[in-house]
Amino acid sequence: MRILLPLSFALLLAACQSAPIPAPKACPRIAFVPDAETVFHYLPGRSGEDEALVSRAALANYGGQCSQTEDGKIDVEMFLAIAAQPGPALAGKEEGYDYFVAVLAPDGTPLAKKVFHRSILFEKNAKDNTTWVEENLHQRIPLASCGDGGACQIVIGFQLTPDELTFNRTRK
Repeated sequence: MRILLPLSFALLLAACQSAPIPAPKACPRIAFVPDAETVFHYLPGRSGEDEALVSRAALANYGGQCSQTEDGKIDVEMFLAIAAQPGPALAGKEEGYDYFVAVLAPDGTPLAKKVFHRSILFEKNAKDNTTWVEENLHQRIPLASCGDGGACQIVIGFQLTPDELTFNRTRK
């Protein structure tokens, strides 16, 4: 009887422990939005003129990993690398850029979108006059919206004005 009591207590305790949280079968795909991967800032009314270029920036790289939370969401930790160059018309040492991160459902419908702002201080003597910055981002997506997780997509792009978007499309 003495052996049965500790054994039954151990089985009861083991049954009460929660199971580990499973990883999603797949992480959402991450991609840059075509035509929104670069942005060129020009002096007002002088778009496309070399001497009127204030700065330009490009989304250069991304990466990340995901896990499933206890409350049934996909937790995505990711990074975004941005490369920027000053132009001849830059008045100071800093320029700001707006970019967005959006989550798309399997059918392409937007589930969420957030716009971020990043100011970049241009370094004197930067290699090729390019300054690199890295942003760390966090997304939490309801798993029910994405099936196994891989059905959703995370898209990233610069938040462009209509004129900037037209410029990007016509310069290719």
